[in-house]
Amino acid sequence: MGPLPKQYQNSINYPGMRAVLESASAGRQWSWCDIRPDAVIGFVPNGSAFNLAAHWATYLSLYALVHGKGASVPFPGTRKAYTSSYNEASAATIAKCAIWAALHPHRTRGGQIFNIADQAKPESMNERWPVLADYFGLRGIAPLSTADNDEASKVLKPSEFIKKHGHLLEAKGVRSSAVFKGDFLDSYGYYLDFDRHLSLDKVRRAGFGEEVDPNDSWVKVFEMLKTAGMIAV
Repeated sequence: MGPLPKQYQNSINYPGMRAVLESASAGRQWSWCDIRPDAVIGFVPNGSAFNLAAHWATYLSLYALVHGKGASVPFPGTRKAYTSSYNEASAATIAKCAIWAALHPHRTRGGQIFNIADQAKPESMNERWPVLADYFGLRGIAPLSTADNDEASKVLKPSEFIKKHGHLLEAKGVRSSAVFKGDFLDSYGYYLDFDRHLSLDKVRRAGFGEEVDPNDSWVKVFEMLKTAGMIAV
């Protein structure tokens, strides 16, 4: 896959980072490679506006506090986004791949790009959403369609929901909940409405073959957030 179109390059830092590494390593004995995940499943102890796991955990745990265990929670997005395919990579898998790459420079050097994910098989939120919701005692269901217009109009965006009911998290003593605002989730289920799964063929051919169940990765991160007092479960 070639470089991103210029209109997308201007919105992210990664092409510039590659250019710096290419320039810095030119004529040197050291080299580098590019380990690329799609969605990252990870724990950040001090909170992060870019932590998808913390965003979902905050929204779903609060949803359970408001509506009770066993309630149905629609995916906040479109049906197209709900069924589009992608891969997820846990922080542990990314770290292991990076260590493997550093220990095998004869296979990975030269600025090569290696996609990485917990498993090669692509999945969708249609498969993941019920699992995420179930951890919080909820029943994850598909987005409400236009046929459900009356019900759909009653569903608040994640940011609106968290703003309206966030005091319940504070009452539970949840730490750093203000960091995990729902604004990112307002758009996540709408603009990511295309298949974007990664091929792991290259990294497999190079010798890294570890796979784990992404569902287990999500549960482990939720448990870490719970232990840190960052979500209410």
